[in-house]
Amino acid sequence: MALAGLLALGACAAEPVEEEQATVSPPAPQLDEKAPEGTMPFATRGLFRATADGAPDPADCTQGETLSIDETGYAIGDASGTIASVETQSRNSIYATFDTQDGEARERFAASDEGRTVRRSTIGPEAETVRYRRCPDA
Repeated sequence: MALAGLLALGACAAEPVEEEQATVSPPAPQLDEKAPEGTMPFATRGLFRATADGAPDPADCTQGETLSIDETGYAIGDASGTIASVETQSRNSIYATFDTQDGEARERFAASDEGRTVRRSTIGPEAETVRYRRCPDA
């Protein structure tokens, strides 16, 4: 009987151990809620990196042109913007004027893919749209 107990105990210890893998940082838990007026949408908040497809490599999210978005605005590289006024705001996007180092800038941030993708669009003569993907947890 004692031998059967030891064999059963040994079988439990031999269970495979799952390896941890880098996962994509989830957006704020309020993903389905509209953020308070005048703040960045919950789905857009976090750390992002410009990439053509898929989640960026974690090493790429610690250097260079990483886009960081919080409730008051954004920072990317040496540039940053703080919300000055909001034209339109929804659960997943904001179209606003931001105070930046170069003066006011009109921009739109829109989240898709359950907050894993953010598109930053600048408005004006040099308009452009850049696609960012949420950085994996380190």
